[in-house]
Amino acid sequence: MSTSPGRLPERDVHYLKLLKTLKASQDAGGGGQTGVVTRIADWIDSVPVLNFICANPGWCDDWGVKEALLHNDLTPARWRVELEKQVAIFDLLREMDSPELSPDEKGEIQEDLKYLFKTLSEHDRAVVKQRAKSLARSAKDAPKRPAAEGAPAATAEVPAEPSISQELLAGDLGVASPEPVVAHSDGAVTEQLHAAEEDAFAAEWAAAMAEMEAAEDDGVELVVDEELLVEEEPEAPTAVEPEAPEPEPAPEELEGAIDESAAAAAPIAQQPVAARIEAAATSHDAAVLGALAHDPSEDVQLALVRNPSLADGPAAILARRAGSQVAAAIHRERRLFMRPMVQKALLECPNAPSTALLEIVNSISDVPGLMGLIKSPKVKFLEVKAKARHRLTTIFRALGPNEKMAVLRRAGRGIIKELWTDFFRDEALVLRCIREKQVDSGTVLEIARSSIAPRKALEAIANTAQYVANYQVTLQLVLNPKTPRQAVTKLIRKLNPADRRMVKSNPSLPESVRRMA
Repeated sequence: MSTSPGRLPERDVHYLKLLKTLKASQDAGGGGQTGVVTRIADWIDSVPVLNFICANPGWCDDWGVKEALLHNDLTPARWRVELEKQVAIFDLLREMDSPELSPDEKGEIQEDLKYLFKTLSEHDRAVVKQRAKSLARSAKDAPKRPAAEGAPAATAEVPAEPSISQELLAGDLGVASPEPVVAHSDGAVTEQLHAAEEDAFAAEWAAAMAEMEAAEDDGVELVVDEELLVEEEPEAPTAVEPEAPEPEPAPEELEGAIDESAAAAAPIAQQPVAARIEAAATSHDAAVLGALAHDPSEDVQLALVRNPSLADGPAAILARRAGSQVAAAIHRERRLFMRPMVQKALLECPNAPSTALLEIVNSISDVPGLMGLIKSPKVKFLEVKAKARHRLTTIFRALGPNEKMAVLRRAGRGIIKELWTDFFRDEALVLRCIREKQVDSGTVLEIARSSIAPRKALEAIANTAQYVANYQVTLQLVLNPKTPRQAVTKLIRKLNPADRRMVKSNPSLPESVRRMA
């Protein structure tokens, strides 16, 4: 079927056109532009767009796209279940090599692995095997990365994760692994690699946009299967509890004053363009400049940019409404560009140059500022949000244990969602969050449901009466294949009959857990 503006928001149609172009290129033997697809999968809040990505095996077989889809809370359940199984296999394999595991615990993990692998489709089994082989090659070829001598633990580079069991890969999963397989996480990626990835993404994005524009020039119509446009049904009440709504942002400073000034100086709008340009360039009258900030003439706007008397309020209005030429001029006019209100407005301007936006993100060095940018619905640029997350990751990794705890107490589940790998794979940090009982209930719930949370953390939650008094936490622990059996045995009795039936029929859970229900 053909999409129509009435069926989907314009932004969703834009991304569907972009993805359709990339799919056509991939089908024709070109590159799949998985970097672009990964960014869209990670950030998009449109179920039809996520459905379109998930329905293309050429993209979903890419591990970066898989993890991005899992990171996105809106990925429909019909796709998420299979993705979670594949990612959970590698996390369980990583934990198999822990020297602290007892034989019984290793037996439990091995049972979970066998069952998860058995329940995968033949295609997904092949993808998992290929992933294991790829990691084995990476481990063999990767140079050692020792921390600098004398570097404190908090600032040393995050080491590669422990190797996973060669015997298990070679036997039960059918993958020959002559070298240890190292499961790499974002924590093991160097700053140089991050910079290279950003440059590669910028080039991929530019190439993808050029392809889409060329397709539109050729009159190519966007056709999307009707089934993919269907929104996912809401999750049952047993799903993760919603976060508290963000407070509505306060009105822009001076906005009301600007409107009053515009009304007071209305006669200036009746002047010829030449007169308005002269006033915009030379006037010191705040009312006149406030009125001209709304002027539709690009020449008037450019003159305002050059006027040193332009105050923050009208400058922010100008920046938010700017076209490409005016936004570029604001970026060049450093006196104007360095104002905080102007930078905030440019982040919300659809025509701001990417160089300006990335420079603004690079200037933000506090966690609340970066989190606000990442969460802001007014900031639409994927590149900007990705850069903000990269900076957030860098800052978080450089913090000491106590500083990390302070950040988690303030930001709670929000920052965990942005730094899920860094958080969940730092076992000491996760355990401390649980034992100190100072994190919010949403954070505990996020740990309980995570397929990459350490088993010790799940066990600690299960053994804390305060946490399992929350029925949602109890349910998520039972539904998590990684929760130790001893804890599941105790918790499953607390579930209501409907949820026990759900556990019994859940193909993502090991047989021993389903038998308990």
